[in-house]
This record gives sequence, C-alpha cells and structure tokens, in this order.
Amino acid sequence: MPSPIAHTSIAMALWPATARKLRGTPARGRIIILGATLVTLVAADFDILTGSIFGSGPFVDHGGPTHSFVAAAIWAMAFATVLSIATRAMHWTTFWMLGFIAYGSHIMLDAFTFGRGVRMFWPFLADRIASPLPIFAGVRHSTPASIVDHTLTIATELLFALLVWRVTAWWYQRGYYDSQEQPSASDKEQSVAS
Repeated sequence: MPSPIAHTSIAMALWPATARKLRGTPARGRIIILGATLVTLVAADFDILTGSIFGSGPFVDHGGPTHSFVAAAIWAMAFATVLSIATRAMHWTTFWMLGFIAYGSHIMLDAFTFGRGVRMFWPFLADRIASPLPIFAGVRHSTPASIVDHTLTIATELLFALLVWRVTAWWYQRGYYDSQEQPSASDKEQSVAS
C-alpha cells in the first residue's frame, strides 16, 4: 500500500477547488478543513491501529472493510457533520463530497499498488480488488530493513506527487481553478437589466 506521501499528495488536487469555495472563511476555519482533509486522506489506514488494539495484528486485515466505499460514505457523513458545525464554511453536501473523494482516493490508490488488493465493495463483495497494472511499489511491512523496497516506494510516490502537482498547476493555468467566481447566467441578466 502507498505511504502517506502518495495519499496526502491528493490534497494538492483537492485544495484549490475547495479553497475557492472557502473565500471569506476565516483562516482558522480553512486550517481546520485542510487538517481534516489530510486526516481523511489517510483515515482508511486506521485499520492498522484497530488490528493492534484488538489483538489480530496490525496488518492482518489491512485493506479490509475500512478500505471500502461504504466506509468512505460513513466517514464522509461524520466529516461533513463535524466540519459543518465547526466552521459553517460550506454546505453539508459539499463537505460530504470532499470527504468521500478524499477517502475514496485512498481506496483507489491502494488498489493500484502491488499486493493483495482492497475490499472496496465490502460488504456486498468480500473479494479483494487490485489493479492488473499497479503503479505503486507500496510499503513492504514484511521487510522493514529492505532499503531497495523502501527506496522504490519513495521514488514512485514522489513521482506520483510531482505528477499530481504538475496536472493541478496545468489545470490552474487554464482557469479550471479560477480564483474569481464566474458570474452565473442569471447574474449577467440582472446586470444587463439594471
């Protein structure tokens, strides 16, 4: 599975569109939302902690139910509820979509890693799904001392982060993340009528 390098690099793609909706929101609210988004990008890996706490072992069921779209939907509901109350910066549904996309990106990145795959459709399908064309070497917890494995993991993830950054910059340069809110058709009609 990818390390937090790949998972949190998705924030570079999510944040410009989110920040656009947060114009006028105090800095404290923006920091809370960014922090919650970063936590959400790695939240599926909380199964490592629960395995340790409940005695099954830290990586025994890694990639299991917490790596499903059902878990993403549930997490997104909590994410949206907490941020809606804490910041009142965006509509609950917008927060839910941000939370679902952030959590769901974790599931998809893990599916594109060498390994046993993830249970992305749990509880409807117990099978682990893995891409036939993995793009990440993934963290090798079974060989913690292998410098080659970890170097490959870091290299592929830094390349991925660079790609996310470049694509986001390209979109930004072409106006996809325009910092100015574009007037709607009804706004244009009202200004013409005035």
